[in-house]
Amino acid sequence: MTWFTASGEVVMHGGESLVLPDGRLTPVKSAGFGHTVGENIFCAYVPAQVAASSEFVVEIMGNRHPVRHHTAPLDDPPGVTIRA
Repeated sequence: MTWFTASGEVVMHGGESLVLPDGRLTPVKSAGFGHTVGENIFCAYVPAQVAASSEFVVEIMGNRHPVRHHTAPLDDPPGVTIRA
């Protein structure tokens, strides 16, 4: 399972298509708005051969949007962001 974020301007619920660097599509398994990060957070299974890439986009209702691939958790255990 690989984690991504997309702009908070788009609406995601899961079931959208993640476009892999080689052009193949894989379904988004789960998605939702992350209020603490201000973006959509979603996950998808990607093949190991492309998991290290950063060239992903998500397709929502025929429109493609850039995404950020995350290799570390988005959480903030000490709560620094909330207390700022």
